[in-house]
Amino acid sequence: MILIVDDNLDWCYTVRLWMECSGYKYKIANDGYHALELMYKETFDLVILDLFMPEMSGTKLCEYIRNKYPGVKIIIMSGMDNKSLFGLKSYCKFYHKPLEGSEYLKIIKYELEENISSR
Repeated sequence: MILIVDDNLDWCYTVRLWMECSGYKYKIANDGYHALELMYKETFDLVILDLFMPEMSGTKLCEYIRNKYPGVKIIIMSGMDNKSLFGLKSYCKFYHKPLEGSEYLKIIKYELEENISSR
């Protein structure tokens, strides 16, 4: 299952359409605290999160997920520069958004397949 974390409701709506058309199982959280609540209740293979969010930044959420759920793949997507990632690049991937639906789904497919082959 995929967890998408982004505070931009328009982007979440767009992603929701892509995910429904693709058949992937997913959940959407609009902030880091909601994401952690969902992760406590369910198992996710992949987390896609925004870098800049109110209350809990994507950087902080990424670090928390990495420590608490080390087997979960993490992708950070942002329209901003990736210089804010500091040392996170060693355990997460960064993509600039916005992306077209086909690009977004290609990234997800690749990450999920890579996750399966590395088990």
